Amino acid sequence: MELSHTIERSPSRATRRSVRRLSRRVGLWAVAFLFLVVAACSTAPSSLSGLYEQREHLSSLAQFEVGMGLVPGGGAMARLSRLVGRGRALEILLAADDLEGPRAERYGYVNRAIADNELDDAVDEIASRLARFDHDAIARTKSYVDQVTLPADSELVPALADFGELLARPAQQARLARLEALGLNLDGDLERYLGRRVVEANS
Repeated sequence: MELSHTIERSPSRATRRSVRRLSRRVGLWAVAFLFLVVAACSTAPSSLSGLYEQREHLSSLAQFEVGMGLVPGGGAMARLSRLVGRGRALEILLAADDLEGPRAERYGYVNRAIADNELDDAVDEIASRLARFDHDAIARTKSYVDQVTLPADSELVPALADFGELLARPAQQARLARLEALGLNLDGDLERYLGRRVVEANS
C-alpha cells in the first residue's frame, strides 16, 4: 500500500506498440520485467524489481511521502538502499523531490535513460534478444538475483504499519486534502511534478 501511481503523458502509438511487442515476445511478468517509464512516476519504481528503462526527457521519479508527513509504505527504504546505496536513498526519500531521468540513471535508480527517439528501437532490441534465449534459464537466473538483492517480506511490514498510522493523523489528512484540492490523482501539473510541488501540502 502506497500513495503511488504512474501517469502516462500520452505515449506515442509506437511506444504502445513496443510495449505490446515486448509483452508478447518475452512474457513480461514471467520472465524479465522491463518497466517503461513514459511519464511522471511517483514511488512505484522502488516498489518494483526488474529492469528499468526511463524515457529521458518526459520522465521524473519521486518518493514524495515524507513531504506529506508519511513513511513510504511499499518497501522503498529496504529496496532503494540496496539499489542506490544509503546516502542516495536518504536523499531521494527525505528530500522527496523529483528525480529527472539522467540523474536517476547516474544514481542507479534506473538502468538507462533513453531519448524519446531511441526508445522504441531499444525495446525492440532487448525484446528480440531475450526472445531467443531459453525462458526457463532467464527466469531461474532472475530468481537467484532476486534472492540476494531483494529484501525479505519481513523487512516491509514495519514501514507499512507506520504508513497507516501516520496517514490516519489529522495533520497528514489535512495535507492529503490540500494536495487533492490541487489535483492529486488527476492528470495534470501536480501529478507530473509531485516531488517539486508536494511542499504545497505544508503551506
